[in-house]
Amino acid sequence: MDREPSDDDLAYCPDCGAEVYLHANQCPHCGSYITPTLRPKRRGRGLLFTVIALITLAALIYIAVFR
Repeated sequence: MDREPSDDDLAYCPDCGAEVYLHANQCPHCGSYITPTLRPKRRGRGLLFTVIALITLAALIYIAVFR
């Protein structure tokens, strides 16, 4: 019984960013070799952190100027 791959089974190639299986030796898209220590990455966390930081900064500036 083969199961469908889940997000936990996938990582991203450090060179091209394509999704690869965690246990893949080589990226099927660009051919780069994948290190065994590669951990899955979640897309959008960096963007989410940036948006939250910008909103916080804007709120602090607003409070400082209009208080």
